[in-house]
Amino acid sequence: MAKRVIATKSPNLDLPVNIKRLGEFVRYKRTSLDLTIENAASLCGVSKQALNNIELGVETVKLVTLFKVINELGISLWFEKPNASSKVETDDEWL
Repeated sequence: MAKRVIATKSPNLDLPVNIKRLGEFVRYKRTSLDLTIENAASLCGVSKQALNNIELGVETVKLVTLFKVINELGISLWFEKPNASSKVETDDEWL
């Protein structure tokens, strides 16, 4: 009997992105595609443990592995140029 995949809910995408939230989105996307973790790992060309680590938000995941997974699952990432009001202020004075 095949394993049943239970879809997870999408994380709140209005919050700032961090590794944990990205992992939650990877799990959401995988389960919405009705893929077991084993099938998704095979499709992405990564180990089951690597995919599990991504979904759990483990911070030591290799960036190349993360990009393999998000590309194969059809997840798009993009960057926005910060506007003038969101610039980080720095103190250029050296001690």
